[in-house]
Amino acid sequence: MKRRLERIDESIARYLSQLETADRHGDAVPEAKVERLKGKIEKLKEETVRLNAINAEI
Repeated sequence: MKRRLERIDESIARYLSQLETADRHGDAVPEAKVERLKGKIEKLKEETVRLNAINAEI
């Protein structure tokens, strides 16, 4: 479970980096891509909460 949480953190960091790049390029990056990245980050954060809850129960 610890490894999965580490991978989630790495993915979130990668997506945030992509969002920062998109911000620097402004209109050159489609809004749909930005929204998709934000959605992925949100899902990963929800997964982190879920895994932490399971870990707390164990």
